[in-house]
Amino acid sequence: MNTPAFNRSSRLFAIIALIALQTLTAYVIPSFCGGSGTSSDPYKICTAQDLADLGNFVNSGYLSSTSTNSTGLYFLLMNDIDLTSYLSSKSYGWEPIGIQDNIPFGGIFNGDGHKITGLWTAGKYSGNVPWITGPSEERSYEMVGLFGSCYDCSISNLGVEINNAKGGVKGSLTVGGLVGATQGINGTISNCYVKGDVSGESNRIGGLVGFNYCGTITSSYATGHVSGGGNVGGLVGGNFSNNNNYNNCIATITNSYATGSVSGEGNGIGGLVGENRATIINSYSTGTVSGKKNVGGLVGWNEVGTISNCYATGNVNGEISSGNSYIGGLVGFHTGSSITNCYASGNVSGFGDVGGLVGINEGSTITNSVAANNSVTSTIDAIGRIAALITYSGTQSNNYANSAMSVNVGSSTATFTDNDVNGTGKSLSDLKSFAFYNTAANWYNNETWDIDNSANPAKIWQINDGTSLPFFQSQTNVQPPPQQVKEDGATVAAPTLASKATNSITIKAVTAPANGQVVEYGINTSNTAPSTWQTGLAFTGIKSNTTYYIFARSKENTGYNAGTPSTSLQVKTNAANNSSGGGGGGGGGGGVTPINPSQTTISNISVRATNNAIVLENLPNNAKVEVYNLQGKRIYSAYPENPKILKIEVQTGMYIVKVGNQTLRAVIK
Repeated sequence: MNTPAFNRSSRLFAIIALIALQTLTAYVIPSFCGGSGTSSDPYKICTAQDLADLGNFVNSGYLSSTSTNSTGLYFLLMNDIDLTSYLSSKSYGWEPIGIQDNIPFGGIFNGDGHKITGLWTAGKYSGNVPWITGPSEERSYEMVGLFGSCYDCSISNLGVEINNAKGGVKGSLTVGGLVGATQGINGTISNCYVKGDVSGESNRIGGLVGFNYCGTITSSYATGHVSGGGNVGGLVGGNFSNNNNYNNCIATITNSYATGSVSGEGNGIGGLVGENRATIINSYSTGTVSGKKNVGGLVGWNEVGTISNCYATGNVNGEISSGNSYIGGLVGFHTGSSITNCYASGNVSGFGDVGGLVGINEGSTITNSVAANNSVTSTIDAIGRIAALITYSGTQSNNYANSAMSVNVGSSTATFTDNDVNGTGKSLSDLKSFAFYNTAANWYNNETWDIDNSANPAKIWQINDGTSLPFFQSQTNVQPPPQQVKEDGATVAAPTLASKATNSITIKAVTAPANGQVVEYGINTSNTAPSTWQTGLAFTGIKSNTTYYIFARSKENTGYNAGTPSTSLQVKTNAANNSSGGGGGGGGGGGVTPINPSQTTISNISVRATNNAIVLENLPNNAKVEVYNLQGKRIYSAYPENPKILKIEVQTGMYIVKVGNQTLRAVIK
């Protein structure tokens, strides 16, 4: 049977109409909770569903690679939003807004000082999506964060608090707590923060932004632990300028910071930025940093980058056990770049190529900067107070180092001559003084640091004169001035006995640890660590005939906390007599000058008092034994036949016992 022509045409029209309807439906803008999307009347986001609707709208498709269906639209967060309930039924957590590179968010999102809490994502999804054909299966998002991909977008005045109990924000490649990747010369992130943990299986992982390409990040911070493969940073994983699409675009990070710990398995691990090929100004990091290669307290890998007025206080550790590692208190690998007016104060350690400021200076400059580290340690050669290695005509000028810095290669201590390569040694008290930074002669071209010793918004830096290293003027309303991060103190051996007496115990010195800490000692009448400690080896004015427990530990200093107390040495002081006791029994002799008990000495002879008797043991052969009362009257004198043990009967009282030229005391009660 033939199908009528009009039926075939109607069917074709219906199919076309359906496709058109689906296409149109994909671009319908949700109603949200009000607004029209203009700068004067932005779309209003009031609920978790509104926020999810924004994501569905952005992720539904795109117009071109440089213009999204959210381009130029304005969005305003009306209140705090908790995603906990909304995400309770989601197997993979939050679906990012702007789910991949060619479907980005391109609008203007103003958090208006509000926060989004309860965020978590597994970085995966299951099912068919509009831009992918084929069977339903589990896949990984291309970019992960509250926003996945942003192109020329603006995000401001927004806080994000991550649900760590659900695993935090997790993904594979390009992961950030706020944005996975932001691209475009007009992209900006300002006055935003992220609290919580961020992790990725691969590269470009950051606490705030995974990858910043030609965008501007200002007045923002992140506080959680960040971990990943390579290009891992406490704030930004990768900060890049000058790619093939934009000529002379400059990515910048200003007035921002990160405080969480950072760890990575690959190249470029930094407390603030993993890999920097752009500009970082007036920013800092305080978290500990650990990684395999190119690891820095602020930036792991700095290539064709500018770092100015920045600092890092976290300890830095390189974890590989062979090859070049390039570990620095501020920057790990520094190539074709500049560092100016910066400092690092964390302790730095690694297998090789370890520097107080920089692991390797490859054709770069380091100027007017300070290595305030307490210790720099390398397993093999290539170590430095400023930079471990200088290659390709790298230059260093007017830099300074903590003169008390402990610089160790293996078990050997390295020493340095003050010069441009090693920096000029200054005491830590100098490095904490306003005069040091404000004296023109100390600095290249006589340009002092932009600093004041009190609050002064016209200056960049502030210092608590004599008590702190510099910090930013803007920090006064953010957090207290940063304190140096101290490492745990070294463990030391238990003390051993040198001698003891009635009212004193003297111990032998315990070997000091290699990190420069001294050893201190404490005494207690119970086998618990005491509350007071001393560096001296003698404990005097203690009770006689009493058991004491003596401990040793490494003493706290500017770089290390006090160590854990050692196991104890148990010692019982010698017995003493009651000074009111009377004189004694028979024996001849008189006219002897009274003996001062305080002049007695200690020997290896054992003396103990029993009822009405003095018992001596371990006497030397052919030694004369004499006993005197406190009036100096000799009451016993003999050469004992049995030197192993001698018992002398006496009355109650205190006596002086002389064995040869040695003097002891005994108390008979």
